[in-house]
Amino acid sequence: MRAVSYIGQSKRREDDSRASPEAQREKCEALITAKGWDLAGSCADVGRSGCDSNVERPEFEEMMTAVRAGHVDAVVVFALSRLTRQGAFEAMKIEEELRRRGVLLVSVEEPSWTDAHRSLAPSPPDADADGYSYAVTLKGNAAWLNPSATNWTTPSAGEMADCNTAAIANSDSRTFGQETYRLGLDGHLWKINWSKDSKWTDLKGTYGGDIATPPKVVWTWDPKAANTEVVQAWALDHDGHMVRRDSWKDSSGAERGQYYSQHEMGFPNDNTTFQATPEVRRWAHGLEVFAIDADGNMWYGSKPDQGDWAWHNLGNNGAKLVGSVSYNIVSPLMPKGSDLKAAYAIDVNGNLQAYQTYNGKSWWQPYGKPSGKTLDPKYGIATAAVAAQSFGGGGSSPGFMDIYAGNTDGSISFMRYFEEGGKWQTYGQISSPVRHLKGAEAYVNSGGDLYLGGKNAGHP
Repeated sequence: MRAVSYIGQSKRREDDSRASPEAQREKCEALITAKGWDLAGSCADVGRSGCDSNVERPEFEEMMTAVRAGHVDAVVVFALSRLTRQGAFEAMKIEEELRRRGVLLVSVEEPSWTDAHRSLAPSPPDADADGYSYAVTLKGNAAWLNPSATNWTTPSAGEMADCNTAAIANSDSRTFGQETYRLGLDGHLWKINWSKDSKWTDLKGTYGGDIATPPKVVWTWDPKAANTEVVQAWALDHDGHMVRRDSWKDSSGAERGQYYSQHEMGFPNDNTTFQATPEVRRWAHGLEVFAIDADGNMWYGSKPDQGDWAWHNLGNNGAKLVGSVSYNIVSPLMPKGSDLKAAYAIDVNGNLQAYQTYNGKSWWQPYGKPSGKTLDPKYGIATAAVAAQSFGGGGSSPGFMDIYAGNTDGSISFMRYFEEGGKWQTYGQISSPVRHLKGAEAYVNSGGDLYLGGKNAGHP
């Protein structure tokens, strides 16, 4: 951990007061040593007021240049007031830039403030097959919560510490076991295999371009080799094109990997760009993919295990779509009916739209928006499907779809959709995209805590 101390004092004096520049420097460096961090430098603006925006602070600017260049992991100050005296708004702007760049801000005099900022970043949470929930802290480290939601674990060095992650996704496959993938702040795709050596591996490879969106991870079968499992990580590159990385093991048991471009996946137009990571689902004998292009249209791709890709432009429901897609299936919607397949997206007016297929027919279905609210695509959409059931004596219960989405005012809304429709309900505050994990909605709230099924699971 590379730490820089910043010393600020408006009057040029060197005395024995507890806030003198020398005292500030000693206390900051003592804290850095106590935490086992590396002292990467010390910047001091003495005799320069932090109250006046017209006064230049060359050492502060030098420090921020190093931060923006990725050379600093933590900034240590004696007190938050040493950053600026121009009020809380200016201080929040500085802290927000540090946080966005994965740099921790630590105050000697306000340790409780520092501890509070171990809370979770507004990144989408995830879960693994064993019931552990994963989230990202403001520092950019991944942390996990045990299945009973009672204990957070912050990783030790060599595992998930200081991984500078922007988002994580988990995969559980027969061939590789439990793995976690992440989009690093360096723009690379990384993964860690928990059954192997628990070390991060940079998967940038020879593709030649960094990824720009959180990965979506699924498994499928290799059409060229019988019974060979392939784990795929889907994302977008910085130009907005789809990219996919496949991982598999050859006949000797060695792990192999290869990137595929949008063109190599059979997409009909190399110039088409997309807005967010594709939604990818495994079905009985292949894959289904949904994504929103830059023109606001939904695309659908399908590939059977032993066939080629087929892509179709599904258009929209009269208004451009924005952001990502959530796809799910109620199997079946009614006990004697067929599956309801629905791909959900939010349009430019903040309404929920769905491309649905049921009983052999496909159509666009408007779901509107909660009363007095506008859906915000940055929070995504989460869905959960519950199949219809038949009981003895002729009784039955219909299948239904649970739908979660965030609003522009930071609230979260929920709808349970039956065949005859559903009504929106609104509650809580959200800061991250919403997911459906372990049978319930999961999101990071505005206070930096993980919420699972409406219950506060706290933060590390």
